Amino acid sequence: MPIYNELLAVSVQTGIGSQVTAPTTTDLMQFVSCDLNPQFENLKRMDKGLGRSEFGLIKGGKRSLQWTIDAYLTLSSAATPTPPECDNLIRGAFCSAPVIFTDTVAVSPSPTASAFGVGNAATLKVNDMLAVNIGGATGWQMRPVSAIAGNTLTFSPAFSAAPSAGAAVQAVIYRLNSSQMLWLTVTNWIRSIAGADSDYTAAAVDAAVNDFTIDFMSDIIKLTCSGPAGKYARTGAGTIPIPALPTNWITGFSPQASQFGEAFFDTSAVTLYTASMKMNNNAKALPVPFGSQDPDGTIMGMRELAFDCTMDGDDLNSTFLSDSETKTAHALFLHSGSTQGQFCGIFSPKMYLARNDYDKSQETLRLSFTGSIAAATVEDNDLTLSFA
Repeated sequence: MPIYNELLAVSVQTGIGSQVTAPTTTDLMQFVSCDLNPQFENLKRMDKGLGRSEFGLIKGGKRSLQWTIDAYLTLSSAATPTPPECDNLIRGAFCSAPVIFTDTVAVSPSPTASAFGVGNAATLKVNDMLAVNIGGATGWQMRPVSAIAGNTLTFSPAFSAAPSAGAAVQAVIYRLNSSQMLWLTVTNWIRSIAGADSDYTAAAVDAAVNDFTIDFMSDIIKLTCSGPAGKYARTGAGTIPIPALPTNWITGFSPQASQFGEAFFDTSAVTLYTASMKMNNNAKALPVPFGSQDPDGTIMGMRELAFDCTMDGDDLNSTFLSDSETKTAHALFLHSGSTQGQFCGIFSPKMYLARNDYDKSQETLRLSFTGSIAAATVEDNDLTLSFA
């Protein structure tokens, strides 16, 4: 059967067992691949008589599913901060909706490269990342907030120049939430050459984001998500309905190239050749209760954050090797993009570098820190992801 089109929607459920039956156009996303891999257990009765025969009773047993989505990080270039196409996947990983901040630089106090006021900072927290138009040849830059006093924000590292009063300040900010879990309905439509959904169209219900990875070093920023799901549906099989395809499923495609941006450990700018961040939510499918074939939903365990990077072995960076051995934490901030509408930044205030040897086989000496661990509390805003 020729495939005419393959479409994907990730929808946030209102609660466990509440399948989304009508995804909206904003739930649709561009993707590289989507795999919904169900596992079905057949129970075979093994009663035996005096001979070698057995009773041939076959019965359906437990059903489980693991899902995986690979996608490019498609961003919005709108003048106002807009969540990316993969917004619902990020919500599932961070377990919270984003904070959308839009304001301007205040006249007082007089703006500097490291501090300025905004009209209302009530929705902001320390370690949030904001983009501001500092003007001139540099244009827009993104930096993390290091302190908040009323409506005055301090940034570390500082911007390269002071913005003018009235300059735009904005971001879409995702923060970790430890007390809430979001369940997703993932629908993968397979369409025939006639434009009709085929019997291979499937949906994962009560899906949880277990692994969430952002790779900044692909030609285009790569996003990979995977996890378990409580229920599985396929066209023509089972009693769970397949969500209806939104009428207008055509979306734009404006990926953000990864080779533009900045990276800092504390306030020191560093050169990174590779960089990727991985979150593991330890999401598990619950046991199958008596009288059912499906797991009773999904839960999250202890969250783990890891960061891999390869750094240029500049003499000033040699201190990071000893710091990795003494477990001296560093604040990590990096972003891709160089102008408004294309920023994607991550920040962790306490990154413990993993001890790895240096690489002498490249054009320049390189330091590899694979499996570095972020350790802090949610109150510390220990990991933020921002788009602007």
